Amino acid sequence: MPIDDLTALGQKMREARKRKSLTQQELSDLSHVSVKQIAKIEKGQMNPSFLIFDIYLNFIGAFEVPEYIVTPAEVEEQRRQHEEQAAKEARSKELAKARYEKRKAEKREFTARKKAGLLTPEELEAEENRLAHNREWQKEWREKRKASEPEKPPKQKSIKELMAVEKTGADLTPEETERLAAYRRKKADQQRARREGKKSDQPKRKVS
Repeated sequence: MPIDDLTALGQKMREARKRKSLTQQELSDLSHVSVKQIAKIEKGQMNPSFLIFDIYLNFIGAFEVPEYIVTPAEVEEQRRQHEEQAAKEARSKELAKARYEKRKAEKREFTARKKAGLLTPEELEAEENRLAHNREWQKEWREKRKASEPEKPPKQKSIKELMAVEKTGADLTPEETERLAAYRRKKADQQRARREGKKSDQPKRKVS
């Protein structure tokens, strides 16, 4: 990069740092770029890498980058790296899909042979071990989940059960006593309402 561009870039980066009220030491502590490197960049004595540009953009904010900061060769190299990464990811997905399809086909074939009774003694033993391992794992998983869940409050006794306990002479809790009393009050109110309803339905006697 030309010296004039390095100087202009360093000036922009220094102004951006000062707008954030950061000293070179504070920026160094945040970004883990040495104070010596920061000083050289801001003086135009060092050509910063893409990594350092990213650090400035992340910790200070966007600023105007001088012209020719990225050379055509750097652009081409970045494009090549992106293409290689995309091709690598696509290949990895294809391999993962192929492995999945292979396992799926092997499982279907194994299941068909198992249903037909064509498994060898070694395969039967391995299948039993696998199933036993799965059952043990599921049991442990259920126990861990149960242990991690909060304890459920005890189930309330029904009114019928409360009456049975009362008949035995055993003590009821205050809550149970109140529930039983509320139930009896409700039943008494219902019976009183039925009696009053029957009286109102009867014809009144004529007075001669």
